[in-house]
Amino acid sequence: MSLLTGYARMIKSLSHNAKMWLLLGVITGASWSVANVLFPLYLVKLGYMEDRIGLFSSVTSLAIGLMAIPAGLALRGRRRKPFIILS
Repeated sequence: MSLLTGYARMIKSLSHNAKMWLLLGVITGASWSVANVLFPLYLVKLGYMEDRIGLFSSVTSLAIGLMAIPAGLALRGRRRKPFIILS
C-alpha cells in the first residue's frame, strides 16, 4: 500500500502540464484498447476470416512501431512541443 501512496504523492507534486500529459496517456491507452476489441468484432461481422483480421491488427501495430523510430530520429535536437501539439 505504501507504494501506491508514494506514487500518488509523486503525481501530486507534478506540474499541471505533466498531469495533463499523464491523463492523455491514460485516455489514449483506454481508447486504443477499446478500438482493438471492437474493430476485430466489426470485421467478423463483415465476414472476414480470422487470418485476415490478425493481419489487419498486426499491420496497424507494426506500422505504428516502425514510424516511431524515424519520427524519434527526426525530432532529435529539435523542440518537441510544437510536434506534440500538432499530433
